[in-house]
Amino acid sequence: MLGLTLLVPSLLLPPAPLRTAAVPRTSAAMQFDSEATRDSSGGFDEEGGMVKGIATGGMSFAEAAAAQLADTPTLDAERAALLVLKKNGMIDLDFEVSCDSGLDTEVNIDIRPMFNTYESFICGLTADSDSSMKMTTPFEGQMDRRGGEPFTINIKIEPQGKAGELVGYVCFILPEEKAFSTYYKITCTSR
Repeated sequence: MLGLTLLVPSLLLPPAPLRTAAVPRTSAAMQFDSEATRDSSGGFDEEGGMVKGIATGGMSFAEAAAAQLADTPTLDAERAALLVLKKNGMIDLDFEVSCDSGLDTEVNIDIRPMFNTYESFICGLTADSDSSMKMTTPFEGQMDRRGGEPFTINIKIEPQGKAGELVGYVCFILPEEKAFSTYYKITCTSR
Protein backbone atom coordinates (compact mmCIF):
# COMPACT_ATOMS: atom_id res chain seq x y z
CA MET A 1 0.00 0.00 0.00
CA LEU A 2 1.09 3.43 -0.72
CA GLY A 3 1.69 5.65 2.24
CA LEU A 4 -0.20 8.85 1.86
CA THR A 5 0.70 11.78 4.01
CA LEU A 6 -1.88 14.30 4.65
CA LEU A 7 -0.65 17.78 5.27
CA VAL A 8 -2.93 19.75 7.58
CA PRO A 9 -2.12 23.39 8.06
CA SER A 10 -1.49 24.35 11.66
CA LEU A 11 -4.48 25.85 13.40
CA LEU A 12 -2.35 27.72 15.89
CA LEU A 13 -1.01 31.07 14.86
CA PRO A 14 2.45 32.07 15.81
CA PRO A 15 2.50 34.47 18.77
CA ALA A 16 2.28 38.11 17.77
CA PRO A 17 4.95 40.45 19.05
CA LEU A 18 3.92 42.28 22.24
CA ARG A 19 3.23 45.95 21.84
CA THR A 20 3.74 48.17 24.87
CA ALA A 21 3.12 51.83 25.29
CA ALA A 22 6.11 53.98 25.88
CA VAL A 23 6.09 55.17 29.48
CA PRO A 24 8.16 58.20 30.30
CA ARG A 25 10.90 57.39 32.77
CA THR A 26 9.96 60.25 35.05
CA SER A 27 6.46 58.98 35.83
CA ALA A 28 7.74 55.53 36.84
CA ALA A 29 10.40 57.12 39.00
CA MET A 30 7.87 59.48 40.55
CA GLN A 31 5.67 56.61 41.70
CA PHE A 32 8.44 55.24 43.86
CA ASP A 33 10.17 58.45 44.94
CA SER A 34 8.26 60.16 47.76
CA GLU A 35 10.23 63.37 47.17
CA ALA A 36 9.30 63.56 43.46
CA THR A 37 6.68 66.00 42.23
CA ARG A 38 4.50 65.87 39.16
CA ASP A 39 4.22 69.63 39.04
CA SER A 40 5.18 72.52 41.24
CA SER A 41 1.96 72.35 43.29
CA GLY A 42 2.38 69.02 45.03
CA GLY A 43 3.91 65.58 45.23
CA PHE A 44 3.22 62.04 46.34
CA ASP A 45 2.77 60.57 49.79
CA GLU A 46 4.45 57.36 50.96
CA GLU A 47 1.69 55.24 49.40
CA GLY A 48 2.03 56.83 45.96
CA GLY A 49 -1.07 59.04 46.21
CA MET A 50 -0.84 62.57 44.93
CA VAL A 51 -0.70 65.28 47.57
CA LYS A 52 -1.39 68.78 46.34
CA GLY A 53 -0.10 71.85 48.02
CA ILE A 54 -0.13 70.85 51.69
CA ALA A 55 3.44 71.99 52.13
CA THR A 56 2.72 75.20 50.22
CA GLY A 57 -0.29 76.50 52.14
CA GLY A 58 -3.03 74.02 51.25
CA MET A 59 -5.43 72.44 53.75
CA SER A 60 -4.86 69.20 55.56
CA PHE A 61 -7.65 66.63 55.60
CA ALA A 62 -8.64 67.62 59.14
CA GLU A 63 -8.81 71.31 58.16
CA ALA A 64 -10.89 70.53 55.07
CA ALA A 65 -13.29 68.37 57.11
CA ALA A 66 -13.65 71.12 59.74
CA ALA A 67 -14.34 73.70 57.02
CA GLN A 68 -16.98 71.41 55.51
CA LEU A 69 -18.76 71.09 58.86
CA ALA A 70 -18.41 74.76 59.81
CA ASP A 71 -21.40 77.08 59.67
CA THR A 72 -20.61 78.41 56.23
CA PRO A 73 -21.27 80.73 54.55
CA THR A 74 -21.06 83.69 56.89
CA LEU A 75 -21.43 87.44 56.62
CA ASP A 76 -18.91 90.02 57.72
CA ALA A 77 -19.79 92.11 60.80
CA GLU A 78 -21.05 95.10 58.78
CA ARG A 79 -23.56 93.03 56.80
CA ALA A 80 -24.55 90.90 59.80
CA ALA A 81 -25.50 94.12 61.61
CA LEU A 82 -28.26 94.63 59.00
CA LEU A 83 -30.02 91.43 60.10
CA VAL A 84 -32.43 92.99 62.60
CA LEU A 85 -36.23 93.16 62.66
CA LYS A 86 -38.13 96.31 61.81
CA LYS A 87 -38.52 98.79 64.65
CA ASN A 88 -42.25 98.12 64.83
CA GLY A 89 -41.62 94.35 65.05
CA MET A 90 -43.83 93.61 62.03
CA ILE A 91 -43.34 90.19 60.46
CA ASP A 92 -44.35 89.47 56.85
CA LEU A 93 -45.03 85.76 57.32
CA ASP A 94 -45.08 83.22 60.19
CA PHE A 95 -44.04 79.60 59.78
CA GLU A 96 -45.04 77.02 62.37
CA VAL A 97 -43.59 73.53 62.31
CA SER A 98 -43.23 70.71 64.81
CA CYS A 99 -40.77 67.89 65.12
CA ASP A 100 -39.48 65.23 67.47
CA SER A 101 -36.65 66.58 69.62
CA GLY A 102 -34.33 63.88 68.25
CA LEU A 103 -35.07 64.59 64.59
CA ASP A 104 -34.27 67.45 62.22
CA THR A 105 -36.72 69.41 60.11
CA GLU A 106 -36.46 72.11 57.44
CA VAL A 107 -38.37 75.22 56.46
CA ASN A 108 -38.16 76.56 52.91
CA ILE A 109 -39.15 80.15 52.16
CA ASP A 110 -39.63 81.06 48.48
CA ILE A 111 -39.12 84.72 47.63
CA ARG A 112 -40.36 85.74 44.20
CA PRO A 113 -38.48 88.44 42.30
CA MET A 114 -40.41 91.71 42.37
CA PHE A 115 -38.28 94.16 40.39
CA ASN A 116 -37.52 94.63 36.71
CA THR A 117 -33.82 94.70 37.56
CA TYR A 118 -31.47 92.31 39.33
CA GLU A 119 -31.27 93.27 43.01
CA SER A 120 -28.56 92.42 45.52
CA PHE A 121 -29.72 90.87 48.79
CA ILE A 122 -28.46 89.86 52.21
CA CYS A 123 -30.34 87.29 54.26
CA GLY A 124 -29.87 85.45 57.50
CA LEU A 125 -31.11 84.67 60.96
CA THR A 126 -31.16 87.40 63.59
CA ALA A 127 -28.71 87.14 66.49
CA ASP A 128 -31.50 86.29 68.96
CA SER A 129 -32.71 83.28 66.92
CA ASP A 130 -32.53 79.87 68.57
CA SER A 131 -29.14 78.21 68.11
CA SER A 132 -30.76 75.04 66.74
CA MET A 133 -31.64 76.92 63.51
CA LYS A 134 -29.08 77.08 60.73
CA MET A 135 -29.35 78.63 57.30
CA THR A 136 -28.09 76.37 54.50
CA THR A 137 -28.51 78.78 51.57
CA PRO A 138 -26.21 81.63 50.53
CA PHE A 139 -26.31 84.62 52.83
CA GLU A 140 -25.95 87.11 50.01
CA GLY A 141 -26.38 87.22 46.29
CA GLN A 142 -28.41 88.72 43.50
CA MET A 143 -32.14 88.23 43.05
CA ASP A 144 -33.45 87.47 39.58
CA ARG A 145 -35.69 89.91 37.69
CA ARG A 146 -39.49 89.81 37.82
CA GLY A 147 -40.78 86.61 36.22
CA GLY A 148 -37.49 84.80 36.95
CA GLU A 149 -36.75 81.98 39.36
CA PRO A 150 -37.62 82.59 43.01
CA PHE A 151 -34.88 82.54 45.62
CA THR A 152 -35.39 79.83 48.25
CA ILE A 153 -34.16 80.32 51.79
CA ASN A 154 -33.59 76.98 53.52
CA ILE A 155 -33.55 76.85 57.31
CA LYS A 156 -32.54 73.58 58.95
CA ILE A 157 -33.74 73.02 62.52
CA GLU A 158 -31.71 70.54 64.59
CA PRO A 159 -33.15 70.40 68.16
CA GLN A 160 -30.63 67.74 69.32
CA GLY A 161 -32.82 66.72 72.23
CA LYS A 162 -33.97 70.23 73.14
CA ALA A 163 -37.73 70.29 73.77
CA GLY A 164 -40.06 73.27 73.77
CA GLU A 165 -40.70 76.18 71.47
CA LEU A 166 -37.73 77.12 69.27
CA VAL A 167 -38.09 80.55 67.67
CA GLY A 168 -36.02 82.19 64.95
CA TYR A 169 -36.34 85.24 62.72
CA VAL A 170 -35.17 85.41 59.10
CA CYS A 171 -34.40 88.75 57.46
CA PHE A 172 -34.28 89.14 53.68
CA ILE A 173 -32.69 92.56 53.21
CA LEU A 174 -32.52 94.46 49.91
CA PRO A 175 -29.85 97.11 50.67
CA GLU A 176 -30.80 99.28 47.67
CA GLU A 177 -34.57 98.92 48.25
CA LYS A 178 -34.90 98.61 52.04
CA ALA A 179 -38.65 99.31 51.99
CA PHE A 180 -39.14 96.00 50.14
CA SER A 181 -37.13 93.89 52.62
CA THR A 182 -39.10 91.00 54.15
CA TYR A 183 -39.05 89.39 57.60
CA TYR A 184 -40.15 85.92 58.66
CA LYS A 185 -40.77 84.23 62.00
CA ILE A 186 -40.18 80.49 62.39
CA THR A 187 -41.62 78.68 65.39
CA CYS A 188 -40.72 75.02 65.84
CA THR A 189 -42.47 73.05 68.56
CA SER A 190 -40.00 70.34 69.56
CA ARG A 191 -41.41 67.41 71.58
